[in-house]
Amino acid sequence: MPIVMSNVDHSRLVPLIAEALSRRSGDLLDALDEMVTDATVVPPTEVPADLVTMNSEVLVETPGGQARPVRLVYAAPHPANEEGVVSVFSPMGAALLGARVGMTVPLATGRKDRRVHVTELLYQPERSGDWDR
Repeated sequence: MPIVMSNVDHSRLVPLIAEALSRRSGDLLDALDEMVTDATVVPPTEVPADLVTMNSEVLVETPGGQARPVRLVYAAPHPANEEGVVSVFSPMGAALLGARVGMTVPLATGRKDRRVHVTELLYQPERSGDWDR
């Protein structure tokens, strides 16, 4: 089933994925490309309020039962990973994009038991009218 995505996120992700694919390939990148290509694209005003979009801040529960907030971003922060920031090009980031509150999503890590549960959407740009974020 295709994910729902705002036209803003879609227009930003398509060239980033194409650039990444021109340099390398891999299962995660190919899956992300397919997911974005097949997405149902809607205006920001039509994005469901419980949908994880780019720059959303979400509370996830890990398999060990630990809850932690994460923010879904286009690329990893530099110079080092910032705590709680997850790139859409990572297994967790790709899994969270298009997920909805209440879903448990598998991570593309090669291990069957790696999943996170989307507990709460703390912030969503579309819901807040921050479409330029």
